[in-house]
Amino acid sequence: KVEVIVVAVPSQYLVQVLQKAKTGPWDRTMVVSVVKGIDPETGLRMSELIRKQVPAKKLVVLSGPSISYEVARGVPTTVVAASQDPAVAEEVQTLFATERFRVYTSTDVIGVELGGALKNVIALSCGAADGLGFGANTKAALATRGLVEMARLGVAMGAKAETFSGLSGLGDLITTCFSSHSRNRWVGEELGK
Repeated sequence: KVEVIVVAVPSQYLVQVLQKAKTGPWDRTMVVSVVKGIDPETGLRMSELIRKQVPAKKLVVLSGPSISYEVARGVPTTVVAASQDPAVAEEVQTLFATERFRVYTSTDVIGVELGGALKNVIALSCGAADGLGFGANTKAALATRGLVEMARLGVAMGAKAETFSGLSGLGDLITTCFSSHSRNRWVGEELGK
């Protein structure tokens, strides 16, 4: 019996993968999405794309400041499980939490998803600043002003402003902009060079 389906594919392949897996037990199990991004064709968030493709009734977004390399090494990490249904978010919290992997809950699915997607744009610019040889002052300015813009856009799209001050906003932004293991920061750095 399938109890949980974790959707963890690159965002650009999400629809293709879901179309091939449509016959799965989507409506009878919990679906946890760790996919970050916004669909460039439709402007939909990943959870919206999932709901459009499969009948996921219990859908949770798991996101936050978590570089996979560090999670795999057991580095203490915190993330957010977001669902419109607090009980479903708490189920994911219980399922995924360990001594070194702490899971908080939220009902702001929009904010948590947008924090996970929008911070990548800011991380690219911070990486470019690194590649151009700028310092911490420049990165701090980009990250700080970027967070303001993320929150403004998020609120305009229906998110709660305070979500962007938490793990899936500020926390994820800091991690992605400053970690040497961040792919987006690295790509920006290579572009800056």
